[in-house]
Amino acid sequence: MKPTPITAVFDLDFTLINTDSAEGWLAFLAEQKLPHSIQAIKECRQIMSDYDNGTMDMAAYLKSWFKPINGMQLTDVNGLTKQFAEQVVAPKIFARGMERLNWHLQQGHKVLIVSASPAIIVNPITKLFSVADSVGIENRLNGNLITDEVIEPFSFKEGKVLAVNLWLTSLSLAPDVVDYAYSDSINDVPLLQMAKQAMCINPDVRLTEVAKQQGWAISHW
Repeated sequence: MKPTPITAVFDLDFTLINTDSAEGWLAFLAEQKLPHSIQAIKECRQIMSDYDNGTMDMAAYLKSWFKPINGMQLTDVNGLTKQFAEQVVAPKIFARGMERLNWHLQQGHKVLIVSASPAIIVNPITKLFSVADSVGIENRLNGNLITDEVIEPFSFKEGKVLAVNLWLTSLSLAPDVVDYAYSDSINDVPLLQMAKQAMCINPDVRLTEVAKQQGWAISHW
């Protein structure tokens, strides 16, 4: 009988990389002079101001976020996302985050990167870490064209638990429990509560307080 695999789940932004990938993508598109990118940046920043207090309107954020690429060919966007991951995100990988993730891979652990950023950028970023499994917020295609229609449930807050449970099920593992979970965000408390070993990475004041109450580990990368 095969032993039950060890599982490790990582948030992405400010846990593995020292940037907000969704915001960085819009800035990248603005540098490429894509139409509507400046407008999208302004709208998303306004909505994002509610992120830290946990009241962000994710649907409204995504509607604005997809404006610059709505209607574009998927192949064209995939070229841009690969360039973004390699040129913009790669230099912002936390060295200690990479070391920790590689430790899990070397031990043969099952690793998932789960993010509240859109999957269209999460997937190419995940390849930088040589990780096979990732989850981001999905959007629908119209043939080979990008649309701004997003698919619920979002991998955000309690939605990350749903996403992780689907991953566990795909591995023929019991839901609701992982061995390790890593995150920087107060929004990921539901994810951290799933873990036998919860690791709070670069936590803000609110998550630090929760970590102390729960007895969770705190690390600064």
